[in-house]
Amino acid sequence: MEEQKRKRGRPVEHNKVLCLTNGEVYSSCTDAAKKLNCYREKVYAVATGIQRTHHGLKFRFLDD
Repeated sequence: MEEQKRKRGRPVEHNKVLCLTNGEVYSSCTDAAKKLNCYREKVYAVATGIQRTHHGLKFRFLDD
């Protein structure tokens, strides 16, 4: 059997993200970052509670 390689870094959640500042829902951290012109890692950090805001924006993950 061939071993699967482990990806580096933290796993990225593919949950929907709510921007509390503008009220929009995004399909993922990547989608939010692209549309708001900011960093995906920082969107994730704010949504998980590691960081308070990014570019003045607040994010939370939506439960499915």
